[in-house]
Amino acid sequence: MALSDNLEKYFSLDETSGNRECEITADALVPQNSPSYGTGIQGNAIDIEDDSSQYLYDSSVVSIGSNTDFSVSLWIKIESLPNGGGSHESYGVLSFYDNDGSYNIYRQIDLAGSNTEQLIRTYCAGGGESYNPYNWTSVVATGTWYHIVFTYEYGNVTNGNKLYVNNSLVAQVNSKTRDAGSWSPKMAIGELMDSNGNGYGRYFDGLIDEVGIWSRVLNTDEIEDLYNEGSGRDYDYILTGGSAGGIWVPRTTFM
Repeated sequence: MALSDNLEKYFSLDETSGNRECEITADALVPQNSPSYGTGIQGNAIDIEDDSSQYLYDSSVVSIGSNTDFSVSLWIKIESLPNGGGSHESYGVLSFYDNDGSYNIYRQIDLAGSNTEQLIRTYCAGGGESYNPYNWTSVVATGTWYHIVFTYEYGNVTNGNKLYVNNSLVAQVNSKTRDAGSWSPKMAIGELMDSNGNGYGRYFDGLIDEVGIWSRVLNTDEIEDLYNEGSGRDYDYILTGGSAGGIWVPRTTFM
């Protein structure tokens, strides 16, 4: 299987201003409060400042339905750490959120903790799942790139939720069969959102780069390939299928 298989959205985040365009669809991440850019793991990266309430959001639906496996891959480089209190209790990295009328549903990745111990954390809630965080506890360094992959395998699967940091499986919990009949999430980067798209005011502080979303579970070989010994991969590499080979043709061409 090629890395491009079931790749639903990909944001290289190479732009220096304005909307950050999706490489696959006509969608874009809309910047709030004018985030800047910096040197990314590949090309440029979005540079988000928490004291300026900066983040990005994509108001279009992400193609991961209520009964769908999915994976997220991204890189972060932290400029300052949460201090364990108030709005700085945690920093939002990525949020999927939706309210289908019956359930408040969200899937999130954040950075939490204090100056002496931090958690890279992901959790699922709503649609038959209770708040269920699983964490990598470590002393996270500023000024260092971290590769984060979150995979979700649908349907009462033992250790079906997995969190990888820098090509290592660091946490896993059982997944569940969501009760929600319809889950059509939107996405935010650099802020924690509730199911209605209201922010918690917990903004990330640092660089985020190379965000990819797949409607399948990435395997360990693919995660290792994306990590690339800490150098990452760009979209052009993924476009040609990665190390698994094969050529992928975009489903639509935009003028």
